[in-house]
Amino acid sequence: MEKRNSVLRPLTIDELQVFAIEICNFFSPGNYQENCKQLEIIEDKHGIMPLTLGNLLNYLKRKTGIDAWRYWRHIDIIIQKFLNSSFLISVGISPIGSPPFNHCYYAIIELTKIQKSNLFWLGNILEHFKNCHTVK
Repeated sequence: MEKRNSVLRPLTIDELQVFAIEICNFFSPGNYQENCKQLEIIEDKHGIMPLTLGNLLNYLKRKTGIDAWRYWRHIDIIIQKFLNSSFLISVGISPIGSPPFNHCYYAIIELTKIQKSNLFWLGNILEHFKNCHTVK
């Protein structure tokens, strides 16, 4: 991530890509146990509980060192795009935290081997950002 002068400017292509991939991976039920360990939260032994936007922002800070709380609005916009594209579903609101940071999500797709090997599938999902980013 480049040093940003303003959190209000649009994301670069690289920033958009990093956040989009991290969102997909974080909200994937298959990564629940690993995410709980990373966040140092107690996992539900009887099922997979949905995680929140706030959990995602804390996770990104721990995993990448990026202060994702500064980018929360950009990340929320990406999440909304994933919701509209049926890649994520909203599964309620956590009693812990405040909106929008307590909104819970699940990823409801599983990437194919071909999709995992390249990022072309993201182009279709994030198409509306094409006129909203800066190019290096």
